[in-house]
Amino acid sequence: KATVKLGMGTIPADGAEDFLNLSYTLKEKDGILPAGHEAAHQQLEVQKATAPIFVEKAKKVNTILPEVNDDDVNYLIIKGINFQIDFNKHNGFLCNYEVGGLQILAEDAELTPNFWRAPTDNDFGANLQRKYAVWKNPTFKLESLKNEQKDNATVISAEYTMPQVAAKLAMTYVISNDGAIKVTEKMTVDQAKAKAYRESNPYGYEKRDAPVVEGEVRTQESDMFRFGMQLPMAKCFENLEYYGRGPVETYNDRKDSEHIGIYNSTVTDEFYNYIRPQETGNHVDLRWYKIMNAGGHGLTVVAEKPFNASAIHYTIESLDEGMQKQNRHYQEIPQADLTNVCIDLVQCGLGCINSWGAIPRDEYLVKYQDHEFTFTLFPM
Repeated sequence: KATVKLGMGTIPADGAEDFLNLSYTLKEKDGILPAGHEAAHQQLEVQKATAPIFVEKAKKVNTILPEVNDDDVNYLIIKGINFQIDFNKHNGFLCNYEVGGLQILAEDAELTPNFWRAPTDNDFGANLQRKYAVWKNPTFKLESLKNEQKDNATVISAEYTMPQVAAKLAMTYVISNDGAIKVTEKMTVDQAKAKAYRESNPYGYEKRDAPVVEGEVRTQESDMFRFGMQLPMAKCFENLEYYGRGPVETYNDRKDSEHIGIYNSTVTDEFYNYIRPQETGNHVDLRWYKIMNAGGHGLTVVAEKPFNASAIHYTIESLDEGMQKQNRHYQEIPQADLTNVCIDLVQCGLGCINSWGAIPRDEYLVKYQDHEFTFTLFPM
């Protein structure tokens, strides 16, 4: 044992967070391991952030409110000095995002709620591709689409019913005059049905690991793979920079091996070549996440608390093997002509308790209950 004084200097008092990274290495050669070999590493939180960490602030270029055009039959159009944002009046989803002449979205793409992932091997082992199937393509019945001017911003509100899962969804978009969009996704479930579901599924291992009857597909309450949004961007957005856990992909029950830090990557490199196509590329505990083209233009994503995100050149559908394993290989899956960005409040853990029936532990599930997630897209 020894007491060592670290020359760390003065810890900032401005609400910033600080971490101490430790590496445990061999002082001498040990068998086949050379001196200096890292046997373990660890990250300790020295100071916790006292406020959300925003690398970008919405720049109020002037006090002129964005112009709203509600006359078009198919689109609700919002124009600013240097941007245009359109919403599809038939489904309420954001379908055009152009800033400084740069189109952010992939062709014919929309920013949409997302509760699904390409099932992992463990998911198949626990039959979650069937148990959670109701969340794969749930119906969003648009009940209202409204707009108003408020606090030097344009506010778009869309309300939906989701009959298959006995829930309501409210989407709110606060658009500032520089083209930044603050997105709030709020889902409210039927509390009586949620209570009944919880009581009938207490998640004792014997109960939750029981095999699903062949052909069974849940058509009502169930837990979900994730709660967030899917943003298909143009394929030219290839470069990533993020502040969170990396550089290896992480999930809420598989993350302590990776330190919180600032990392650079590419969308191409984020895809891990698992022998069978499945979920890949996620990062947890993100403070901010940037997706950029070769010129450094694109989006910065921030949220009110640490969040998850991923970006790959594949759609979720292309990596999804369906209700049973097809045992394809990743070489058989062509890249999509887009950068598929998932921005999540949370994603279900990977489990890994075993690969033939156990689901993730209770604290790592995304439960059938109310959820609310707010994040902001800042154009760069």
